[in-house]
Amino acid sequence: MNVNDMKGWLKGKSLYGFFRSFKEKKKDEIRFHTAKLHAALSLTQLAAAIAGFTTSTTTEAQNTNPKSNGETRAGYKGMDSIVASAAALMTTVCAEAAESLGADRTQVESAVNSGLAIINPIDMMAVTATTSTCNVL
Repeated sequence: MNVNDMKGWLKGKSLYGFFRSFKEKKKDEIRFHTAKLHAALSLTQLAAAIAGFTTSTTTEAQNTNPKSNGETRAGYKGMDSIVASAAALMTTVCAEAAESLGADRTQVESAVNSGLAIINPIDMMAVTATTSTCNVL
C-alpha cells in the first residue's frame, strides 16, 4: 500500500486521531439510540396516561349524565370511548416501537403501568413535559 493511499484513507488524521474519532462516533451512536429508546418509553407512558385518563373520565361521565344547562352527554358518550380506544391503540404502537428499539418487557410494562396510575392533571402535565423534552433529532 502506498503512503499517499493511507493518507487519503485516514483523511489527514494520525492513526491515533482516526481511532479516537471512531470511538467518539460510536459513543454518539449509542447515546442517540438511548435517547430514542427513552423517547419511545416516555411516549408510551403518555399514551397510557391519556388512555387511562379518558377511560376514567368516561366512567365518571356515565355516572353524571346531565350537564349544567340541562343537556345530556348522550352525544358525547360515544366520543369519549373513541378517544379512549385511540389512546389505547397509540399506547400499543408506542410500546411496540420501544420494544423494537431494544426495550425490555419490564421497561415497557413499567411505562404503561405508571401511565395508567396517573389520576390528576398535575401528573398528566408532568408526563407531557417530560415527553416533550425528549429531543431525538
